[in-house]
Amino acid sequence: MFSRIWIITAINRFLEPVFKRFDLILLGLIILILILPKFPFIPVEGIYVNIRIEDFLIAFVYILWLLGYLAGRYRIGSIYNSHVILFFLGYGLLITLLGLEVLGTISNTKVALLHWLRRVEYMGIFFVAATVLRKEGLKTYIYALLGTGVFTWIYGFLQWKDLVPGVHTLSKSGQIGTFSEIGYVISTFGAHYDFAAFLILMMVLSIWGYYSHTSRKYKVLFVFLAFAFWWMSRLVYGRSAYLGMLVAAIFIFLVKRSAFVLIPGWEVFQTFSRYFGGRFSKYSYEFKFNILPSPMPEPTLVIPTPTVLPTDVDSLTPTPTPSGAFGAGVSEQAKATQTWLDIHTHEWSQMLRQYLLRLDVNFDPSANIRITLWQDALAKVGYNFLWGGGYSINGIGTDGDYVRHIVEVGVIGLSVFLLILFDFMRISWRTYRQETDLATRHFHLAMIAFIIGLLIEALFIDIFAASKIALLFWFLMGFVALYAPKPSEQVAR
Repeated sequence: MFSRIWIITAINRFLEPVFKRFDLILLGLIILILILPKFPFIPVEGIYVNIRIEDFLIAFVYILWLLGYLAGRYRIGSIYNSHVILFFLGYGLLITLLGLEVLGTISNTKVALLHWLRRVEYMGIFFVAATVLRKEGLKTYIYALLGTGVFTWIYGFLQWKDLVPGVHTLSKSGQIGTFSEIGYVISTFGAHYDFAAFLILMMVLSIWGYYSHTSRKYKVLFVFLAFAFWWMSRLVYGRSAYLGMLVAAIFIFLVKRSAFVLIPGWEVFQTFSRYFGGRFSKYSYEFKFNILPSPMPEPTLVIPTPTVLPTDVDSLTPTPTPSGAFGAGVSEQAKATQTWLDIHTHEWSQMLRQYLLRLDVNFDPSANIRITLWQDALAKVGYNFLWGGGYSINGIGTDGDYVRHIVEVGVIGLSVFLLILFDFMRISWRTYRQETDLATRHFHLAMIAFIIGLLIEALFIDIFAASKIALLFWFLMGFVALYAPKPSEQVAR
Protein backbone atom coordinates (compact mmCIF):
# COMPACT_ATOMS: atom_id res chain seq x y z
CA MET A 1 0.00 0.00 0.00
CA PHE A 2 2.78 2.41 0.98
CA SER A 3 4.77 1.63 -2.19
CA ARG A 4 1.70 2.24 -4.36
CA ILE A 5 1.10 5.64 -2.75
CA TRP A 6 4.78 6.49 -3.18
CA ILE A 7 4.65 5.60 -6.90
CA ILE A 8 1.51 7.69 -7.46
CA THR A 9 3.07 10.64 -5.64
CA ALA A 10 6.27 10.35 -7.68
CA ILE A 11 4.39 10.21 -10.97
CA ASN A 12 2.29 13.26 -10.12
CA ARG A 13 5.33 15.22 -8.96
CA PHE A 14 7.60 14.58 -11.93
CA LEU A 15 4.91 14.68 -14.63
CA GLU A 16 2.83 17.54 -13.25
CA PRO A 17 3.88 19.95 -16.07
CA VAL A 18 2.94 17.29 -18.63
CA PHE A 19 -0.45 16.61 -17.07
CA LYS A 20 -1.23 20.33 -16.87
CA ARG A 21 -1.02 20.83 -20.64
CA PHE A 22 -1.43 17.31 -21.91
CA ASP A 23 -4.08 18.66 -24.29
CA LEU A 24 -1.45 20.70 -26.16
CA ILE A 25 0.90 17.71 -26.28
CA LEU A 26 -1.85 15.60 -27.84
CA LEU A 27 -2.77 18.40 -30.25
CA GLY A 28 0.90 18.71 -31.25
CA LEU A 29 1.04 14.97 -31.88
CA ILE A 30 -2.00 15.11 -34.17
CA ILE A 31 -0.59 18.06 -36.10
CA LEU A 32 2.80 16.36 -36.45
CA ILE A 33 1.12 13.22 -37.78
CA LEU A 34 -0.82 15.29 -40.32
CA ILE A 35 2.22 17.13 -41.69
CA LEU A 36 4.80 14.32 -41.43
CA PRO A 37 4.92 12.30 -44.68
CA LYS A 38 4.40 8.56 -44.33
CA PHE A 39 8.02 7.51 -44.66
CA PRO A 40 8.38 3.71 -44.27
CA PHE A 41 10.51 2.86 -41.22
CA ILE A 42 10.19 -0.85 -40.44
CA PRO A 43 8.68 -3.08 -43.15
CA VAL A 44 6.31 -5.87 -42.12
CA GLU A 45 6.29 -9.00 -44.25
CA GLY A 46 2.91 -9.85 -45.75
CA ILE A 47 1.47 -6.33 -45.55
CA TYR A 48 2.25 -3.11 -47.39
CA VAL A 49 1.57 -0.89 -44.35
CA ASN A 50 4.91 -0.23 -42.66
CA ILE A 51 5.65 0.67 -39.07
CA ARG A 52 6.43 4.40 -39.17
CA ILE A 53 8.05 6.94 -36.87
CA GLU A 54 4.65 8.29 -35.90
CA ASP A 55 3.79 4.93 -34.34
CA PHE A 56 6.58 5.43 -31.79
CA LEU A 57 5.38 8.98 -31.08
CA ILE A 58 1.86 7.67 -30.47
CA ALA A 59 3.25 4.95 -28.21
CA PHE A 60 5.14 7.59 -26.20
CA VAL A 61 1.93 9.60 -25.68
CA TYR A 62 0.09 6.44 -24.63
CA ILE A 63 2.81 5.70 -22.06
CA LEU A 64 2.43 9.21 -20.59
CA TRP A 65 -1.34 8.81 -20.47
CA LEU A 66 -1.10 5.38 -18.83
CA LEU A 67 1.16 6.85 -16.17
CA GLY A 68 -1.51 9.48 -15.56
CA TYR A 69 -4.10 6.73 -15.41
CA LEU A 70 -2.07 4.84 -12.81
CA ALA A 71 -1.69 8.06 -10.84
CA GLY A 72 -5.48 8.46 -10.75
CA ARG A 73 -5.58 11.42 -13.12
CA TYR A 74 -7.78 9.79 -15.73
CA ARG A 75 -10.64 7.30 -15.61
CA ILE A 76 -11.98 5.35 -18.58
CA GLY A 77 -15.29 4.61 -16.88
CA SER A 78 -16.25 8.28 -16.92
CA ILE A 79 -15.83 8.55 -20.70
CA TYR A 80 -19.09 8.48 -22.61
CA ASN A 81 -19.42 5.53 -25.01
CA SER A 82 -16.18 3.99 -23.74
CA HIS A 83 -17.81 0.62 -23.03
CA VAL A 84 -19.21 0.41 -26.57
CA ILE A 85 -15.85 1.23 -28.17
CA LEU A 86 -14.08 -1.29 -25.94
CA PHE A 87 -16.73 -3.86 -26.88
CA PHE A 88 -16.08 -3.17 -30.58
CA LEU A 89 -12.33 -3.66 -30.13
CA GLY A 90 -12.84 -6.78 -28.03
CA TYR A 91 -15.28 -8.20 -30.55
CA GLY A 92 -12.78 -7.60 -33.35
CA LEU A 93 -10.09 -9.47 -31.41
CA LEU A 94 -12.46 -12.37 -30.68
CA ILE A 95 -13.51 -12.75 -34.33
CA THR A 96 -9.89 -12.52 -35.46
CA LEU A 97 -8.90 -15.32 -33.07
CA LEU A 98 -11.87 -17.38 -34.28
CA GLY A 99 -10.80 -16.72 -37.86
CA LEU A 100 -7.37 -18.10 -37.03
CA GLU A 101 -8.40 -21.12 -34.99
CA VAL A 102 -12.00 -22.05 -35.90
CA LEU A 103 -13.31 -20.48 -39.09
CA GLY A 104 -10.10 -20.91 -41.05
CA THR A 105 -10.51 -17.55 -42.79
CA ILE A 106 -7.10 -16.17 -41.73
CA SER A 107 -3.75 -17.74 -42.50
CA ASN A 108 -1.23 -15.16 -41.27
CA THR A 109 -1.43 -14.66 -37.50
CA LYS A 110 1.09 -11.81 -37.36
CA VAL A 111 -0.63 -9.72 -40.03
CA ALA A 112 -4.09 -10.33 -38.54
CA LEU A 113 -3.04 -9.22 -35.07
CA LEU A 114 -1.21 -6.22 -36.52
CA HIS A 115 -4.43 -5.13 -38.24
CA TRP A 116 -6.26 -5.37 -34.93
CA LEU A 117 -3.52 -3.48 -33.10
CA ARG A 118 -3.83 -0.73 -35.69
CA ARG A 119 -7.49 -0.30 -34.69
CA VAL A 120 -6.45 -0.15 -31.05
CA GLU A 121 -3.84 2.48 -31.90
CA TYR A 122 -6.34 4.65 -33.78
CA MET A 123 -9.32 4.33 -31.46
CA GLY A 124 -7.19 4.61 -28.34
CA ILE A 125 -6.68 8.29 -29.15
CA PHE A 126 -10.37 8.73 -28.30
CA PHE A 127 -9.75 7.78 -24.67
CA VAL A 128 -6.74 10.08 -24.40
CA ALA A 129 -8.58 13.01 -25.99
CA ALA A 130 -11.73 12.53 -23.91
CA THR A 131 -9.68 12.80 -20.70
CA VAL A 132 -7.10 15.50 -21.48
CA LEU A 133 -8.85 17.96 -23.82
CA ARG A 134 -10.63 20.98 -22.35
CA LYS A 135 -13.79 22.69 -23.49
CA GLU A 136 -12.18 26.12 -23.06
CA GLY A 137 -9.49 25.12 -25.57
CA LEU A 138 -11.97 24.73 -28.44
CA LYS A 139 -10.83 27.73 -30.48
CA THR A 140 -7.17 26.92 -29.91
CA TYR A 141 -7.67 23.40 -31.25
CA ILE A 142 -9.65 24.58 -34.28
CA TYR A 143 -7.27 27.38 -35.21
CA ALA A 144 -4.35 24.95 -34.93
CA LEU A 145 -6.09 22.47 -37.24
CA LEU A 146 -6.98 25.20 -39.73
CA GLY A 147 -3.37 26.39 -39.68
CA THR A 148 -2.31 22.82 -40.42
CA GLY A 149 -4.83 22.77 -43.25
CA VAL A 150 -3.31 25.91 -44.76
CA PHE A 151 0.15 24.32 -44.55
CA THR A 152 -1.02 21.14 -46.31
CA TRP A 153 -2.79 23.30 -48.91
CA ILE A 154 0.44 25.16 -49.68
CA TYR A 155 2.43 21.92 -49.78
CA GLY A 156 -0.15 20.32 -52.05
CA PHE A 157 -0.05 23.32 -54.37
CA LEU A 158 3.74 23.16 -54.55
CA GLN A 159 3.60 19.43 -55.22
CA TRP A 160 1.07 20.06 -58.01
CA LYS A 161 3.58 22.51 -59.49
CA ASP A 162 6.29 19.79 -59.27
CA LEU A 163 8.32 21.82 -56.78
CA VAL A 164 8.19 19.43 -53.78
CA PRO A 165 7.77 15.65 -53.54
CA GLY A 166 5.16 13.55 -51.77
CA VAL A 167 5.26 10.05 -50.32
CA HIS A 168 2.61 7.81 -51.86
CA THR A 169 1.81 4.65 -49.87
CA LEU A 170 -0.35 2.80 -52.40
CA SER A 171 2.65 0.67 -53.26
CA LYS A 172 4.39 -1.81 -50.97
CA SER A 173 7.57 0.23 -50.68
CA GLY A 174 6.19 3.76 -50.93
CA GLN A 175 6.76 6.02 -53.92
CA ILE A 176 8.41 9.41 -53.50
CA GLY A 177 7.83 11.96 -56.21
CA THR A 178 6.14 15.10 -57.44
CA PHE A 179 2.70 15.34 -59.03
CA SER A 180 4.04 14.39 -62.47
CA GLU A 181 5.77 11.32 -61.05
CA ILE A 182 2.98 10.11 -58.74
CA GLY A 183 -0.05 11.27 -60.70
CA TYR A 184 -1.95 12.58 -57.67
CA VAL A 185 -1.88 15.60 -55.39
CA ILE A 186 -1.35 14.07 -51.95
CA SER A 187 0.40 16.89 -50.02
CA THR A 188 1.74 15.45 -46.75
CA PHE A 189 -0.67 12.52 -46.82
CA GLY A 190 -0.09 8.97 -48.02
CA ALA A 191 -2.74 9.01 -50.73
CA HIS A 192 -5.09 11.42 -52.43
CA TYR A 193 -8.20 9.98 -50.77
CA ASP A 194 -7.09 10.73 -47.19
CA PHE A 195 -5.93 14.22 -48.19
CA ALA A 196 -9.38 14.69 -49.71
CA ALA A 197 -10.98 13.48 -46.45
CA PHE A 198 -8.91 16.00 -44.50
CA LEU A 199 -10.18 18.72 -46.82
CA ILE A 200 -13.75 17.80 -45.81
CA LEU A 201 -12.83 18.75 -42.25
CA MET A 202 -11.15 21.94 -43.43
CA MET A 203 -14.27 22.92 -45.34
CA VAL A 204 -16.66 22.41 -42.42
CA LEU A 205 -14.28 24.19 -40.02
CA SER A 206 -14.10 27.12 -42.46
CA ILE A 207 -17.89 27.27 -42.40
CA TRP A 208 -17.65 27.04 -38.59
CA GLY A 209 -15.46 30.15 -38.63
CA TYR A 210 -17.94 32.05 -40.77
CA TYR A 211 -20.85 31.41 -38.40
CA SER A 212 -18.83 31.69 -35.19
CA HIS A 213 -17.51 35.20 -35.80
CA THR A 214 -19.47 38.42 -36.10
CA SER A 215 -16.65 40.54 -37.53
CA ARG A 216 -16.97 41.12 -41.28
CA LYS A 217 -13.23 40.76 -41.90
CA TYR A 218 -13.19 37.34 -40.23
CA LYS A 219 -16.21 36.23 -42.20
CA VAL A 220 -14.48 37.22 -45.44
CA LEU A 221 -11.35 35.34 -44.36
CA PHE A 222 -13.26 32.12 -43.67
CA VAL A 223 -15.19 32.39 -46.94
CA PHE A 224 -11.84 32.68 -48.71
CA LEU A 225 -10.55 29.60 -46.86
CA ALA A 226 -13.67 27.61 -47.75
CA PHE A 227 -13.26 28.33 -51.46
CA ALA A 228 -9.52 27.59 -51.27
CA PHE A 229 -10.12 24.17 -49.73
CA TRP A 230 -12.93 23.52 -52.21
CA TRP A 231 -10.59 24.32 -55.11
CA MET A 232 -7.90 22.03 -53.73
CA SER A 233 -10.42 19.21 -53.31
CA ARG A 234 -11.26 19.42 -57.00
CA LEU A 235 -7.56 19.27 -57.77
CA VAL A 236 -7.06 16.18 -55.60
CA TYR A 237 -9.61 14.11 -57.59
CA GLY A 238 -10.90 12.24 -54.57
CA ARG A 239 -14.29 11.71 -56.15
CA SER A 240 -16.21 10.18 -53.25
CA ALA A 241 -14.59 12.59 -50.78
CA TYR A 242 -15.48 15.54 -53.01
CA LEU A 243 -19.10 14.44 -53.02
CA GLY A 244 -18.90 13.99 -49.24
CA MET A 245 -17.59 17.55 -48.90
CA LEU A 246 -20.49 18.95 -50.92
CA VAL A 247 -23.10 17.01 -48.94
CA ALA A 248 -21.48 18.08 -45.66
CA ALA A 249 -21.68 21.74 -46.71
CA ILE A 250 -25.28 21.30 -47.88
CA PHE A 251 -26.20 19.84 -44.50
CA ILE A 252 -24.81 22.83 -42.59
CA PHE A 253 -26.43 25.38 -44.89
CA LEU A 254 -29.79 23.59 -44.72
CA VAL A 255 -29.70 23.61 -40.92
CA LYS A 256 -28.77 27.29 -40.99
CA ARG A 257 -31.40 27.95 -43.69
CA SER A 258 -28.79 29.80 -45.69
CA ALA A 259 -28.97 30.65 -49.38
CA PHE A 260 -25.37 29.44 -49.57
CA VAL A 261 -26.84 25.96 -49.98
CA LEU A 262 -27.37 26.76 -53.67
CA ILE A 263 -23.61 26.71 -54.31
CA PRO A 264 -22.80 23.13 -53.20
CA GLY A 265 -26.28 22.02 -54.28
CA TRP A 266 -25.64 23.09 -57.85
CA GLU A 267 -22.16 21.59 -57.71
CA VAL A 268 -23.62 18.19 -56.79
CA PHE A 269 -25.52 18.10 -60.07
CA GLN A 270 -22.46 19.29 -61.93
CA THR A 271 -20.36 16.63 -60.23
CA PHE A 272 -22.59 13.79 -61.38
CA SER A 273 -22.42 15.18 -64.89
CA ARG A 274 -18.63 15.16 -64.65
CA TYR A 275 -18.56 11.65 -63.22
CA PHE A 276 -20.50 10.17 -66.10
CA GLY A 277 -19.16 12.49 -68.75
CA GLY A 278 -15.49 12.07 -67.90
CA ARG A 279 -14.91 15.78 -67.27
CA PHE A 280 -14.32 15.60 -63.53
CA SER A 281 -11.48 13.09 -63.59
CA LYS A 282 -9.45 10.81 -65.80
CA TYR A 283 -12.28 8.26 -65.89
CA SER A 284 -15.64 8.16 -67.68
CA TYR A 285 -18.74 6.00 -67.35
CA GLU A 286 -21.60 4.75 -69.48
CA PHE A 287 -24.86 3.81 -67.82
CA LYS A 288 -28.10 2.32 -69.24
CA PHE A 289 -31.10 0.55 -67.70
CA ASN A 290 -33.51 -1.69 -69.62
CA ILE A 291 -36.94 -1.65 -67.96
CA LEU A 292 -38.38 -4.86 -69.46
CA PRO A 293 -35.76 -6.95 -71.22
CA SER A 294 -37.41 -9.59 -73.34
CA PRO A 295 -36.70 -12.40 -73.46
CA MET A 296 -34.77 -12.61 -70.20
CA PRO A 297 -31.32 -14.01 -71.03
CA GLU A 298 -29.65 -16.71 -69.00
CA PRO A 299 -28.62 -15.30 -65.62
CA THR A 300 -24.90 -14.99 -66.10
CA LEU A 301 -23.01 -11.96 -64.93
CA VAL A 302 -19.52 -11.19 -66.14
CA ILE A 303 -17.63 -8.58 -64.19
CA PRO A 304 -15.26 -6.57 -66.41
CA THR A 305 -11.60 -7.45 -65.93
CA PRO A 306 -9.52 -4.54 -64.60
CA THR A 307 -7.37 -3.07 -67.32
CA VAL A 308 -4.97 -1.41 -64.89
CA LEU A 309 -3.81 -2.81 -61.57
CA PRO A 310 -2.00 -0.71 -58.94
CA THR A 311 1.24 -2.02 -57.56
CA ASP A 312 -0.33 -3.09 -54.29
CA VAL A 313 -2.72 -5.63 -55.79
CA ASP A 314 -0.26 -7.46 -58.03
CA SER A 315 -0.71 -10.74 -56.19
CA LEU A 316 -4.47 -11.18 -56.48
CA THR A 317 -5.69 -14.77 -56.33
CA PRO A 318 -8.71 -16.17 -58.16
CA THR A 319 -12.06 -15.62 -56.50
CA PRO A 320 -12.41 -18.31 -53.82
CA THR A 321 -15.51 -20.41 -53.35
CA PRO A 322 -17.42 -19.83 -50.11
CA SER A 323 -16.67 -22.73 -47.83
CA GLY A 324 -19.62 -22.17 -45.52
CA ALA A 325 -19.71 -21.72 -41.80
CA PHE A 326 -19.53 -25.45 -41.08
CA GLY A 327 -16.46 -27.65 -41.42
CA ALA A 328 -16.01 -31.39 -41.59
CA GLY A 329 -17.23 -33.69 -38.86
CA VAL A 330 -20.30 -31.69 -37.91
CA SER A 331 -23.78 -32.99 -37.18
CA GLU A 332 -26.33 -33.91 -39.85
CA GLN A 333 -28.48 -30.97 -38.73
CA ALA A 334 -25.59 -28.57 -39.35
CA LYS A 335 -24.99 -30.11 -42.77
CA ALA A 336 -28.68 -29.77 -43.60
CA THR A 337 -28.54 -26.11 -42.55
CA GLN A 338 -25.56 -25.53 -44.82
CA THR A 339 -27.35 -27.26 -47.71
CA TRP A 340 -30.38 -25.01 -47.16
CA LEU A 341 -28.08 -21.96 -47.19
CA ASP A 342 -26.40 -23.19 -50.38
CA ILE A 343 -29.71 -23.67 -52.22
CA HIS A 344 -31.36 -20.43 -51.14
CA THR A 345 -28.24 -18.33 -51.51
CA HIS A 346 -27.94 -19.63 -55.07
CA GLU A 347 -31.60 -18.78 -55.78
CA TRP A 348 -31.26 -15.29 -54.33
CA SER A 349 -28.06 -14.79 -56.29
CA GLN A 350 -29.79 -15.76 -59.53
CA MET A 351 -32.65 -13.34 -58.85
CA LEU A 352 -30.20 -10.54 -58.14
CA ARG A 353 -28.26 -11.31 -61.31
CA GLN A 354 -31.43 -11.11 -63.40
CA TYR A 355 -31.96 -7.56 -62.17
CA LEU A 356 -28.30 -6.72 -62.63
CA LEU A 357 -28.52 -7.87 -66.23
CA ARG A 358 -30.72 -4.86 -66.90
CA LEU A 359 -27.79 -2.65 -66.02
CA ASP A 360 -25.34 -1.87 -68.76
CA VAL A 361 -22.47 -0.11 -67.02
CA ASN A 362 -19.06 0.49 -68.52
CA PHE A 363 -16.89 1.07 -65.45
CA ASP A 364 -13.48 2.65 -65.39
CA PRO A 365 -10.40 0.65 -64.28
CA SER A 366 -10.65 1.92 -60.69
CA ALA A 367 -14.26 0.74 -60.33
CA ASN A 368 -13.46 -2.60 -61.99
CA ILE A 369 -10.67 -3.22 -59.49
CA ARG A 370 -12.99 -2.49 -56.57
CA ILE A 371 -15.70 -4.83 -57.88
CA THR A 372 -13.19 -7.63 -58.36
CA LEU A 373 -11.68 -7.18 -54.90
CA TRP A 374 -15.10 -6.89 -53.26
CA GLN A 375 -16.06 -10.19 -54.88
CA ASP A 376 -12.87 -11.81 -53.63
CA ALA A 377 -13.37 -10.56 -50.08
CA LEU A 378 -17.08 -11.42 -49.83
CA ALA A 379 -16.52 -14.85 -51.32
CA LYS A 380 -13.70 -15.52 -48.89
CA VAL A 381 -15.84 -14.72 -45.84
CA GLY A 382 -18.67 -16.91 -47.18
CA TYR A 383 -21.52 -17.48 -44.76
CA ASN A 384 -19.57 -15.87 -41.96
CA PHE A 385 -20.70 -12.46 -43.16
CA LEU A 386 -23.02 -12.06 -40.14
CA TRP A 387 -20.20 -12.17 -37.57
CA GLY A 388 -17.17 -11.70 -39.86
CA GLY A 389 -13.98 -13.57 -40.64
CA GLY A 390 -11.44 -11.49 -38.72
CA TYR A 391 -9.01 -8.68 -39.47
CA SER A 392 -6.76 -8.88 -42.56
CA ILE A 393 -9.16 -11.19 -44.42
CA ASN A 394 -9.86 -8.41 -46.92
CA GLY A 395 -6.39 -8.55 -48.39
CA ILE A 396 -4.40 -5.74 -49.94
CA GLY A 397 -6.25 -3.13 -51.97
CA THR A 398 -9.86 -3.83 -50.90
CA ASP A 399 -11.48 -0.40 -50.57
CA GLY A 400 -14.77 0.58 -48.97
CA ASP A 401 -15.34 0.69 -45.23
CA TYR A 402 -18.71 -1.03 -45.32
CA VAL A 403 -17.49 -4.03 -47.30
CA ARG A 404 -14.35 -4.15 -45.15
CA HIS A 405 -16.36 -4.17 -41.92
CA ILE A 406 -18.79 -6.84 -43.14
CA VAL A 407 -15.92 -9.09 -44.19
CA GLU A 408 -13.76 -8.51 -41.11
CA VAL A 409 -16.25 -8.11 -38.24
CA GLY A 410 -19.51 -8.92 -39.99
CA VAL A 411 -22.87 -7.22 -39.99
CA ILE A 412 -22.71 -7.26 -36.17
CA GLY A 413 -19.44 -5.34 -36.05
CA LEU A 414 -20.53 -2.91 -38.76
CA SER A 415 -23.77 -2.21 -36.87
CA VAL A 416 -21.90 -1.50 -33.65
CA PHE A 417 -19.46 0.81 -35.44
CA LEU A 418 -22.25 2.77 -37.12
CA LEU A 419 -24.13 3.06 -33.83
CA ILE A 420 -21.00 4.59 -32.28
CA LEU A 421 -20.84 7.19 -35.06
CA PHE A 422 -24.56 7.96 -34.91
CA ASP A 423 -24.31 8.42 -31.14
CA PHE A 424 -21.58 11.02 -31.64
CA MET A 425 -23.87 12.76 -34.12
CA ARG A 426 -26.69 12.65 -31.57
CA ILE A 427 -24.45 14.22 -28.90
CA SER A 428 -23.39 16.98 -31.29
CA TRP A 429 -26.95 17.67 -32.40
CA ARG A 430 -28.09 17.90 -28.77
CA THR A 431 -25.24 20.29 -28.00
CA TYR A 432 -25.97 22.40 -31.06
CA ARG A 433 -29.59 22.81 -29.99
CA GLN A 434 -28.84 23.64 -26.34
CA GLU A 435 -25.57 25.62 -26.33
CA THR A 436 -25.64 29.41 -26.56
CA ASP A 437 -21.95 29.96 -27.36
CA LEU A 438 -21.61 30.43 -31.13
CA ALA A 439 -18.22 28.69 -31.42
CA THR A 440 -19.38 25.63 -29.49
CA ARG A 441 -22.72 25.34 -31.30
CA HIS A 442 -21.24 25.53 -34.77
CA PHE A 443 -18.33 23.25 -33.94
CA HIS A 444 -20.79 20.48 -33.17
CA LEU A 445 -22.75 21.22 -36.32
CA ALA A 446 -19.46 20.96 -38.23
CA MET A 447 -18.71 17.60 -36.56
CA ILE A 448 -22.03 16.16 -37.71
CA ALA A 449 -21.27 17.35 -41.23
CA PHE A 450 -17.75 15.88 -41.04
CA ILE A 451 -19.11 12.46 -40.05
CA ILE A 452 -21.66 12.62 -42.88
CA GLY A 453 -18.89 13.44 -45.37
CA LEU A 454 -16.74 10.54 -44.17
CA LEU A 455 -19.69 8.13 -44.30
CA ILE A 456 -20.15 9.04 -47.97
CA GLU A 457 -16.47 8.61 -48.75
CA ALA A 458 -16.52 5.30 -46.87
CA LEU A 459 -18.70 3.82 -49.60
CA PHE A 460 -15.64 3.42 -51.82
CA ILE A 461 -12.68 4.12 -49.52
CA ASP A 462 -11.74 2.49 -46.22
CA ILE A 463 -11.21 5.96 -44.81
CA PHE A 464 -11.74 4.98 -41.17
CA ALA A 465 -8.67 2.74 -41.50
CA ALA A 466 -6.47 5.47 -43.07
CA SER A 467 -4.03 6.32 -40.27
CA LYS A 468 -3.91 10.11 -40.51
CA ILE A 469 -7.68 10.48 -40.81
CA ALA A 470 -8.46 7.77 -38.25
CA LEU A 471 -6.25 9.38 -35.60
CA LEU A 472 -7.65 12.82 -36.35
CA PHE A 473 -11.23 11.52 -36.30
CA TRP A 474 -10.95 9.84 -32.89
CA PHE A 475 -9.17 12.92 -31.53
CA LEU A 476 -12.18 15.03 -32.53
CA MET A 477 -14.68 12.48 -31.24
CA GLY A 478 -12.88 12.52 -27.90
CA PHE A 479 -13.61 16.23 -27.73
CA VAL A 480 -17.24 15.67 -28.75
CA ALA A 481 -17.58 13.17 -25.89
CA LEU A 482 -16.87 15.99 -23.41
CA TYR A 483 -20.33 17.35 -24.20
CA ALA A 484 -22.16 14.07 -23.64
CA PRO A 485 -24.81 14.05 -20.92
CA LYS A 486 -23.57 13.03 -17.49
CA PRO A 487 -24.95 9.82 -15.94
CA SER A 488 -27.18 11.87 -13.60
CA GLU A 489 -28.67 13.70 -16.61
CA GLN A 490 -29.34 10.43 -18.39
CA VAL A 491 -31.19 9.06 -15.33
CA ALA A 492 -33.24 12.23 -15.08
CA ARG A 493 -34.26 11.90 -18.71
